[in-house]
Order: sequence, then C-alpha cells, then structure tokens
Amino acid sequence: MNLREQLIKLANQWRGRWQALSAGRKATAVLAGAGILASLFYLGGLVFTPRYAVLFSNLKAAEAGTIAGKLQQMKVPYRLADQGRTIEVPENEVYNVRIELASDGTLQNTDSGWSLFDKNKFGMTDFEQQVDYQRALQDELTNTITQMNGVSDAVVNLVIPRKSDFVQSQGTPSASVLLKLVPGTSLTPDQVRGISDLVQGSVEGLKPENIHIVDTNGTILNGDITNPNTDQAMAVTSLNQQKATEAYDQALQQKLQAMLDQVLGPGQSVSIVNAELNFDQKQVSQVRYGTGRILSQQASSESGTGSTNGGVVGTSPNTSTVTPTYPTGSLGGGTYRKKTSTTNYDVNSTKTSDIQAPGTVTRISTAVVVNSANARQVNQAQIQAVVAAAIGFDASRGDQLTVESMPFNTTYATNLARQMTQAQAGARRQKLIELAAGGLLGLILIIVILILVLRRRRAVEYGLVESGETVAGTGQPQPDELSEEDRKAFFSMDEKLELIRELARDKPEDVAEIVKVWIKE
Repeated sequence: MNLREQLIKLANQWRGRWQALSAGRKATAVLAGAGILASLFYLGGLVFTPRYAVLFSNLKAAEAGTIAGKLQQMKVPYRLADQGRTIEVPENEVYNVRIELASDGTLQNTDSGWSLFDKNKFGMTDFEQQVDYQRALQDELTNTITQMNGVSDAVVNLVIPRKSDFVQSQGTPSASVLLKLVPGTSLTPDQVRGISDLVQGSVEGLKPENIHIVDTNGTILNGDITNPNTDQAMAVTSLNQQKATEAYDQALQQKLQAMLDQVLGPGQSVSIVNAELNFDQKQVSQVRYGTGRILSQQASSESGTGSTNGGVVGTSPNTSTVTPTYPTGSLGGGTYRKKTSTTNYDVNSTKTSDIQAPGTVTRISTAVVVNSANARQVNQAQIQAVVAAAIGFDASRGDQLTVESMPFNTTYATNLARQMTQAQAGARRQKLIELAAGGLLGLILIIVILILVLRRRRAVEYGLVESGETVAGTGQPQPDELSEEDRKAFFSMDEKLELIRELARDKPEDVAEIVKVWIKE
C-alpha cells in the first residue's frame, strides 16, 4: 500500500469517526479546535513580537519629536506612550540607543535648563545673560514640578526685576505656575504649599503672596494659602475651638455615663456635661520681695555747749584801736547735738512668670437624671457626691451640678425590642424555610437521578443499549427484540415510576414525610 492509499484510508477513518459523533460532540470539537488555534496565534504573537522598554519618559513635545526623528534615521522601531511623553524601543536595544543618542548630541540639542550655559557665547550683553538665566530657571522648575505625583505637565513663568546700582526701587519679583493635572486626580494642600515653597526658594526676594498657582481649568490652587481671608481664618479658629470643646464634653460624659451604668445599670440614667473652655493665652508676671538682710551701717554724732557774747554792731568798733569792753551777761548761748545714721539693706526678690495655655476649664455644668424605679435603692445624695468627684466639681469657679429622679418613658425601647425580636424570629423562620426547600429540592433531585439510573440499568439488563452508550431519542428505552416476560417486566417498571410521579404531584406532603422517614432510618 502506497502513501496515497494510506492517506485516503486515514481520511476515511476520520470521516467515519466524525460522522459517528453526535451534534453536541461535533460542536464541542469545533469550539475546542478554534480555541487551540486562537491560543497558538496569541502565543506566536507573544514569542515573535519584541518586548518594548522605556527609552525616555516625561518628555516635552519638542524633545520627543527630536528623538523620534533620530530613531527613524537609525531605523530603530519605537512606539509612543503616555500621550507622546514616553518613547519605548525594543528591550534589547535600549542601552545601545541611549549611548548613540548621547554621543551624537541629540540629547543636548534641546537647549533647556542649565544646558543653555553649556555653550560659550561671546559678546553677550547683561540683558541676554539675565534672559538666559531666567529661561534656565523656569525650565528647571518645570522639570522639578512635573516629577510630583498627580502633575502631568507644568509651565512656570518668572518675573525677575533687573538689578541696577542707580535705581533704588528694583521692583517686586513674582511667579505664575500653570499645572496640568492627571485626569481624575487633585493636589492636596500640602502639595500646593510644597510647590509654592519650591518656587519661593528658587527666586531671591520672592514672597508667597506673589506666587500664583492655577490649573488648566482656571482654578486657583493656592488662594487660601497665600492670601488667607481674616474672617475665614477666624471662622476656622472658632470651628476648631468648638470641636475641641465638644470632644472634651463627650470624653467627660462617656466616663461619667460608664460609671453610672456600673452603679445603676444600663439604661437607668442619663447624663449631660457642658464645659466652658477659655482659649485665651495669658502670661502673668509676679515679683515678691523678702525681708532682706543688713549689709552695712554707719552712724555719726556731734554735740556742743555755751557761746561768746557779741560786740556792738557797726564799723566804728571794728576799726577802733581801743579794746572794746563787753558787758557781762547771757547775751547768747545754748547746746546743740547732731546725730546721723545710715543703714544699707539687701532685699531679695522672686520674679515668676506664669503662662496659661489655651483650653483652660472655666466652668462645668452637669445634669444627671436617674430612673425613679431605682430611686428607692440608691441615695440621691450619694449619686450627687460621686458625680461631683467624677467631673472635678469646683464651686469656686461657678460649677453647677443637678441630680434629679424621675420616671423614664420606655415605650420606644420596648417597641424597638419587640420589633427586633420579631425580626429575628422572622429571619430564623425564613432561614428554616429556605433550608427545608433546599433539602426537599435535593431529595427530589436524588429521586430523579435514582429513577434515571434504575431505568438505565434496566435498559442495559434487557439489552436495549450497551453499557457506556447513550440511548437515542428522548432517553426512553425502545425495545425491539424482547421476550414477552421481559417486556412486561420492563413496562411494569415504567408504570411504577409513572405512579410515583403522580403521587409526588398529588400528595407532595406525604412523599416528603416518607423521605424524612428514610433519612432518619
């Protein structure tokens, strides 16, 4: 037998096997073959398609165009990603392409950033140098800002006044930053403040209020940071103080209520605490002087007695050569004393400065209501004493504490508890019904499977089908050549099965009870 005959024979065998298959198996074989072919094509594409890696990212349009043109000249396949800002080349050529682009100066032809000063230019004026410096600084700030998360692109414009020795008013530097954000993202206040600080630190004399940061939608991002409104700041401060007061009230009330629940039982008391806090910061300075000690003492005393009679008043007695005579008598006289005392003290002093932090408690008002059902068991005075100790009651600062006993209205709680009980009971009932229905369906499925298995086994025993083959048609046995006894026995089984089906349709409760008895046994 030659090769052609063998191929024809093999084709005939496959054709016969294919025709012998059922329609379901043919469809399965076709789908399996199509899936295998699709998988082979996909795997082939993965194997023969080169893997790409990033060559450069975060490129500007001009830079990407220059590099793409050079890659076309080099006949290197590439593809663009990230809206043209990223260039990818085959993975095995990344480093070679980078070296070649760097060696021929393609990466240096962008003339951005500090690369503007890489080339020496003769004859440049001061104005041109200032312009180049401003351009380089803008490019560097742009490249730095675009590295932040959420920023897709940025444009930085600076206004740097020209310095002059002959002009007193140099002008005020300013900056404007335009941000293109990644779709679906927004910058946090910390990120906006970081951009503002970055620009401020790069320009000499630049103030935060002269920095304007906006996005491509025209939204001012740093308006509340650089130019805060006084009223808005006061409102924010008041809101923070209110939150602090509420947090203090809540913490004190939780501790008090937990103690009351332990003493009286849950739901037998209600407490409310309202504290007043002083957020003013005060500094008190006080100087105290001690008794002191004596450093030195000095005392002096003078005394004298008697006096001389005086002569005649006038010029003649003083110029006369005759010795004057004075009458005896007490024309003048007396005694004098002079005493002086000096004492030096060293007085010690103590100076204290007390800074009161904001948030001092100035007053606490507390109200406690106890259920009158427990009022006979607990002394109200004892409750008041315990609550006063728990909240730190201080009568000198005007604290108020009220403890009253009155009946509680438990209608709502009772109804709520009843509804919850009914809901739980309904949920349990529903769960039991679902479990019973699932069990009944499972039992019916088991009965149907057993019936089919018995019919299949009966058909095999009577030779209607061979073991492992499917009965043609609806699955019902179609006896062709059977003895009369076998046929009666076979069809008697069908009659019994039909009787069981009718019984299950007419009296499902009885069938369920029978199945339960079987399961228990």
